[in-house]
Amino acid sequence: IGNATGQVGGFAVIEVLNAERTYIYGGAQCNLALWARIMQTVAATLPPNAYCIRISLGLAIHAFGEAIDEGMSALLARIQAALQALTIKTQIDQQEVLVPLELKVGYVIYPDDTGKVPFQQVTSAAAMAAVNFDLLYRDARVRRYSRELAAEMSDIGRTEAQLIRSIDTANFELYFQPQVDMLTGQVTSAEALARWTSPGFNPGATGRYVGLIERTRYVLAFTNLTLRKMAAFVKRNDAVLPPNFRIGLNLSQAVFRWNPHSVLPLLSELVDEHPAMARRLSIELTESAYFNKTYAESLVQLMQDIKSMGIRLVVDDFGSGYGALRLLAENVVNAVKLDVAIVHAICSGELSSMFVRNLVYSAAMTRFDIVAEGIETQLQERKMLLHGVQYGQGYRYSAALPEREFLAYLKRGERGPVDQPWPPQAVQPVV
Repeated sequence: IGNATGQVGGFAVIEVLNAERTYIYGGAQCNLALWARIMQTVAATLPPNAYCIRISLGLAIHAFGEAIDEGMSALLARIQAALQALTIKTQIDQQEVLVPLELKVGYVIYPDDTGKVPFQQVTSAAAMAAVNFDLLYRDARVRRYSRELAAEMSDIGRTEAQLIRSIDTANFELYFQPQVDMLTGQVTSAEALARWTSPGFNPGATGRYVGLIERTRYVLAFTNLTLRKMAAFVKRNDAVLPPNFRIGLNLSQAVFRWNPHSVLPLLSELVDEHPAMARRLSIELTESAYFNKTYAESLVQLMQDIKSMGIRLVVDDFGSGYGALRLLAENVVNAVKLDVAIVHAICSGELSSMFVRNLVYSAAMTRFDIVAEGIETQLQERKMLLHGVQYGQGYRYSAALPEREFLAYLKRGERGPVDQPWPPQAVQPVV
């Protein structure tokens, strides 16, 4: 904080994430209203010795004339090329440097795409086409508005509002999918998964729902609530769970984008309230979380702090990249879960078995467990055992179950379909 008189001060840039999402709730006017509130909030918070220097905005272009339908794409391509070659002169050494601009462009042809509507709605349509690319078209950079796109975005807006209400009212449940020792058939652990079962939600759309939550700051409230639901489950059922039984919970990497410092205090609080949490809980982090170098170092420190509490650490979706190799080398984690695509590629012969053999050897040296996700058939199970992978998770054993059914499953000692004598004596792990 400072002023223009040369006094020593500080300078801050605030990036307001997801502000553009107001377009799917109410169009351009809603977006302008939000930015007005943002600026008013900042202005009301600043002390007398501070001031706001600038605000970053996008551009709106109105082109008109004959054959504009064909000409618009060419015009936008020229603008993109010009902006992507843009350079600025640095203030320090007066050198020309390239500005790494990432562009997302939406456009609309009036009245072909919208019908005869007020101009304000036309600009809102173009704005709608410019935002949320990664929800619908991940590789797009220029997108034309269509009524189909508007319907999709409207559905996203309604779904987000539903999800936010479900978090505010704790209106979702934890289901539990067993993990099995494939040599003995014993259920050794489980993964807790959020499920929305109330009217208006599609039980098969959990992945989409979680993805939408992860795009907003509500991922923090969702994570907080999920951990508290987990603590309540442990408190209710600790006495009936088998010894050394752990429940895994996936910690979204989106948490680190919003507030990486919120997790450890909450876990510490829950362990203090429910000491059994430390010996019952496993925290799962996807390997891709480690790819983001912005928070990779803080992630490693966080994992070490969590592990020091007695909580088990697992790298989820291992094999989707090489981001977690350091975590294995430094003995930070207790287990890795092989990505479903990797498991299926190994079982189908598309991927060299040397990958798994080397991983099994590393596991033997550093004493971490390996879990194969997506086990659906006896053949997949046998192949992973032949490669030395002892633990499996997937529909061969069970889908994710609500609490009561899961506890009954544990009590019966079920392991899923049995289509041969168990255990298969001819199958032994590779060491």
